[in-house]
Amino acid sequence: MKRLILFIGFIALTSALFAQTRQPSDVEYIQTYSQFELLQLNHPNAVNTVRNADTAKPEYQNFVNYLTGNNFYSFFQNKKLYMISYDVCTTCYGEPSVEKPITRGLYLFRLDKDGWTKACYEPIQIDYYKLTSSVDESNKPQHNIWSTYCYVPSKKYNSPSVKDGSVTVSANGEVTIVLVNYKRYLESDHAIKQSYENRTITLIQNDGENYTIKK
Repeated sequence: MKRLILFIGFIALTSALFAQTRQPSDVEYIQTYSQFELLQLNHPNAVNTVRNADTAKPEYQNFVNYLTGNNFYSFFQNKKLYMISYDVCTTCYGEPSVEKPITRGLYLFRLDKDGWTKACYEPIQIDYYKLTSSVDESNKPQHNIWSTYCYVPSKKYNSPSVKDGSVTVSANGEVTIVLVNYKRYLESDHAIKQSYENRTITLIQNDGENYTIKK
């Protein structure tokens, strides 16, 4: 009975910890921390346990299940965690200008003993937030024309216009990723348009730990 109470207590604590996250909205990821940085900030115990392969810890499998669950584009291969994420960016947190749009490559990262490493050197896609024009004249109302294209980090987006994202690892090691991407733009008549779309990418395992994008 005591063991059952302790187990229930652990599950409740784990759920509470996972709920207390510092997450931007789905469409703000392009201007904030990369997914693996947010993961380390929000769930350091889970990341460190999986990174060190502490299989003796009773919570190890729970952490593996969580980190490869519905919240992330991730998978577990050869006892290592892989995750789709933006790279680190120090210039993405401000607003873009016509001359300097915000662009971020979306990559596959691997969690190694010494931290996160790119497991595919070619970006899966290049996301952006950019201004196409900016009006700031005395005789005209000030307004910007802009557009955004970025991935939605949670696989379970539940949008009626697209299917949920997914990550599938085949028997031969190929990884098929179905992304949910978000498009939003402001037209010249000040009308905001937005939509969602799916995109499928296949990664080929080439040396046991690294991948290339199937053409």
